[in-house]
Amino acid sequence: MATDPSVGNVWVNVATFDELADAQQMESALKKERFEAQVQNERRLQRFWFIVNPQGGIHVQIRSGDLDKVQEFLRATPAAQAIFQKAIRCPSCDSSRVQYPAMTRKNLLPALVAQVLVILGIQKHEFYCEDCHFTWVRSEPPHRTNSLGEAVKLK
Repeated sequence: MATDPSVGNVWVNVATFDELADAQQMESALKKERFEAQVQNERRLQRFWFIVNPQGGIHVQIRSGDLDKVQEFLRATPAAQAIFQKAIRCPSCDSSRVQYPAMTRKNLLPALVAQVLVILGIQKHEFYCEDCHFTWVRSEPPHRTNSLGEAVKLK
């Protein structure tokens, strides 16, 4: 029986962040451990196609065949844990493999229908967990602190 060589070669999200610098820090830590990693920035897609304020639009991706090893590295290494704590987490299963908004990026028609429902106010944009398939609305908008330590809302 032949195996599909692309099965372990697909890029998958390992963590989702609000801030590019956090994602780049995780990417660097993974590459230092010789994992193939890349940062995918969906903020422009969120702003212009999904018509939302960008949040959770920066993903650190790895090869699917390395997912278990990378997750173990992130749990076991103190330096990686510090970076990993900044990732957006699913409130149901604590996974960092989340998408926002919860719309397909692979098929135009379902995304278009969902977008119309959001525009009409029938539906809200939600986060989606890739592991447990839970969807939720963030209770507070993302924020960062300025040089004085005061909370500043992201636009």
